[in-house]
Amino acid sequence: MEKSLPVLFGDFANNPFEVKQQADMGSDLQADQTARLTFFPKMPRTDSSNRLFREICMRLVLVVITALTLAWPFAATAQKLTAQDGRLTLPQEIFRDRIFDLNGSWRFYPNQILPIDAACTGGGLLDLMDYWLAAQLQQHPEWNGTSTFCLEIDNPNVQTLSFWWPERSAVDVYANGRLVFGRGLFKKGDNADRNRRQTGTIHLPAERKITVLIHANNEFMRWRKIRGQLLLGDTIGISRGKEHKLFKDTGMVTALLVTGFYQFALFVIHRTRRETFFLGFFCFFLALRHASVGHSNVVSIMAPDLLGNASFAVGHVGYFMAASCFYQFLSISYPGLMHRWILKCLWVLSVTFSLICAVLGSPVYAFTLLSFHLFGCVAMLSALYGVGRALWQKREGSLVLAIGTVFLSLTASGDMLRSQGMGLGFDVFPIGQLVFVTAASLLVSIRFSYAFDVLSHLTQELSKIVPLHVIPLLRAGTRLEKCMPTIEQEAVVLVFDVVGSSKVKHPDFRKALDTCMGRFFDAINHDYDAERLEATGYRVKEMGDGMICTVGFPFRVPQGKAPDTVALRLAQRMCAIFHEEMARLDTPEPVYCGIGLARGRVEGFFPRSGQKQYDLRGAPLTLATRYEAMRNPVYRRFGKQGSVIFIHDAVYQNLAAADKMGFQRWDTSLPGQAIRDDEKASQAWFKFVDKDNEMMLEVS
Repeated sequence: MEKSLPVLFGDFANNPFEVKQQADMGSDLQADQTARLTFFPKMPRTDSSNRLFREICMRLVLVVITALTLAWPFAATAQKLTAQDGRLTLPQEIFRDRIFDLNGSWRFYPNQILPIDAACTGGGLLDLMDYWLAAQLQQHPEWNGTSTFCLEIDNPNVQTLSFWWPERSAVDVYANGRLVFGRGLFKKGDNADRNRRQTGTIHLPAERKITVLIHANNEFMRWRKIRGQLLLGDTIGISRGKEHKLFKDTGMVTALLVTGFYQFALFVIHRTRRETFFLGFFCFFLALRHASVGHSNVVSIMAPDLLGNASFAVGHVGYFMAASCFYQFLSISYPGLMHRWILKCLWVLSVTFSLICAVLGSPVYAFTLLSFHLFGCVAMLSALYGVGRALWQKREGSLVLAIGTVFLSLTASGDMLRSQGMGLGFDVFPIGQLVFVTAASLLVSIRFSYAFDVLSHLTQELSKIVPLHVIPLLRAGTRLEKCMPTIEQEAVVLVFDVVGSSKVKHPDFRKALDTCMGRFFDAINHDYDAERLEATGYRVKEMGDGMICTVGFPFRVPQGKAPDTVALRLAQRMCAIFHEEMARLDTPEPVYCGIGLARGRVEGFFPRSGQKQYDLRGAPLTLATRYEAMRNPVYRRFGKQGSVIFIHDAVYQNLAAADKMGFQRWDTSLPGQAIRDDEKASQAWFKFVDKDNEMMLEVS
């Protein structure tokens, strides 16, 4: 099938693509300008309606997510029941499908293991969940063994009740003297199973009076002042509440992992987009945190024999490392607006605290976390300041990222306060994570969308100035200088020019000449093969009413064809096209053209400075111009009998006998017939081509 390139015209005056280059800039400003150019070069856009539609959709998505996340914790908030002096009286009415947050004082017997049928008398009073607070352990270091808790429950409606037991260390739970729940072992020598982590549902007997006795140790990774939540309710309510929390945590982990892998995929495709790399790790570390400390507890499911402290440490490592990835993402997204020293210090602290948590365990983590939180507040303030500057400077996507950063900073601050026993009673950090990850993903997606728009535009525009095989090479990362041959090789040069173009006064002459140049381009690129780098010829440049092209280099002629024959056929084809278009003008006098052909070695090169536009150099380029100019001596001697094709003797000698027909010998030794810049030439050849006797030859 015939392969040819279309005629490509571009109105660069009406559709300019300007890239302002600024030299001698500071490193930060230069990086900033480079980032702007990379994602959002200033160019005329024809898809303003599509862009407006994307921005509207983006804002609607943020509004919906914000509304849902704000309502999330309140929808799941449980009512409270408070035990007093080791006794709990349930409401008189029958409650169904309800959950209560149980707090208040239990009978407490530190470092004692009471018999399972012991009465709840004597001892001290302590909220069960306070037993595992690091602050309590700091005040009571003697609580280093297994202790007993006791609670008497008055169940007036004799309902079937259930506890939802949180993640805590080894425990045995008895109800009215019967073992109803057990996890982990209390043996000192069997450390592998002592603190196996899993939440559990404890079913209590349907009796009027229920005595709950718990044997528990406090060897567990702990927050300083965050109290765990012990839920009490009817069996159906506990089951549904558990399903709700599992769904919420599992959904969060899944969403973070999917987003993280998506960002990693974008980074693999486009290695220069480093912000996607750190956003992916940010999502991954947050997913690791939720999978380790949430109700889904994926880490414990995948590694059930992992120590409780070790599995908890995995989540805290994710918590520490996510902070650095967050700030690094902002630094790359808006270069020059974030403080480098804060970024470096944050990385040092993240790695240090991760090692402390993983190696030394919970005590060091619990009592030194405050310093990390203090510096985290400094980093968040710096992040808000940097994003605010980006918003003030109207950087692309700054509004979206500002919303996400504000939500993440506020909820992270609430999480820090909660760890110190202040602030809200429920975990609000997932709200900020969801909003920020959504905002950051939208920002990255918008940037990639704009980048693809720019790439499409550049590809379309590049196809007007470079051969098509260059574009995929540039996409693959090849330097422009490596996309075209820069060697010296034998070729035939063809120069075309219009005879007396300044004297043609027809109003449509310029339009007809443009049409000729477009059809010439088609003829030159006949049989173009981007993979084999083959074509009829290569257009070097177009000069008003003239054109220079080469045959045989830099593109090889199609296999089985001789460059000299192809060049002559191309010259004849160009004459035929020119005569056809000029005939449509119906000028008073015929308009002719001159074509010169010369053979020799030409070299491809790129300029060492300035714009890298591919060009050719060599003696044949000059000789072909001189040979084309020999039409004037031919006209003086023989008169204007038509257009003139004047060829180099080396070209003529390589032609077949059929192609030599019609050529006349030009003796350069006669007066007035010497060829400028080719004094050694003893002869040359020419022929007249007239529109009445020519053949519309195909270049094949």
